[in-house]
Amino acid sequence: MDVLFRAAGGVMECSRWSSAAAEVLFENCPPLKPFPVRTGKRLAPGWWWSATTGRLVHYGSAAMRLHVMILDRDPRVSGLAARPLELRWRVSSGVRAHAPQLMLRLVDGQGVLVDCTARGELSRRQRSVAAVVGEICTAVGWRYWVLGPVDPVYRRNVTWLAGYRAPPAPRWWVDG
Repeated sequence: MDVLFRAAGGVMECSRWSSAAAEVLFENCPPLKPFPVRTGKRLAPGWWWSATTGRLVHYGSAAMRLHVMILDRDPRVSGLAARPLELRWRVSSGVRAHAPQLMLRLVDGQGVLVDCTARGELSRRQRSVAAVVGEICTAVGWRYWVLGPVDPVYRRNVTWLAGYRAPPAPRWWVDG
């Protein structure tokens, strides 16, 4: 099991997952690759300012943006990064790879890999990948979450409240 990530200075590194999971602060790594822009979608990829980390977090879909907003409010979360790593493992037909959408660091130090979906049901392929990634995470003491649909009332409340988490605009911006 290997992991691909961007280290300091943007240099791509490939390491053994078992050692990198304990040593690398993936929550400080930049996105491994950008989210694609899909024609016809209502929401294009963008950046969310995280009050938890004090910096921007990339998102690739409406479902992912919503979960970034929710996780940014979660007191258990101390670090948050979008697509900072790609897991690679061998299967009989070759090598499989998966780049989880988010990586969280909990206040107790535990790492969590996260994938977000707007649908309640995962496809067979998604369930297969989730099972493997779940085992990979468990093997090193991490967690793996697949976050699905959110209650519409809670979603609207979090979206409204999220506007109050950004720092105030600089005085020159307001007066200018």
